[in-house]
Amino acid sequence: MVEALREVAAGGLVLPPQIAAKAMRGSPASLVANIARELEAMELVHQGLRNGEISQNLSISTRTVEAHVSNIVSKMGARNRTDAVRIAQEQHLL
Repeated sequence: MVEALREVAAGGLVLPPQIAAKAMRGSPASLVANIARELEAMELVHQGLRNGEISQNLSISTRTVEAHVSNIVSKMGARNRTDAVRIAQEQHLL
């Protein structure tokens, strides 16, 4: 826990092992970009925005938003987007 706090304090990112394991597909740069974008979308879900509103906010298509939300729900082992937000809050990702 202390190590994780130090990493975050230094500007790093700490992911729970189950999310990190599922996310480890592709090049390191694309992984970071995808995770960051998925978390941006999840933050907007947390704020109560719908997919269309998220797509406008992030300047991406609604289908891309759907993919990001679906990916994060899957990576977190959540039942749906609401459950994913709950898990993200518990993991201090939001």
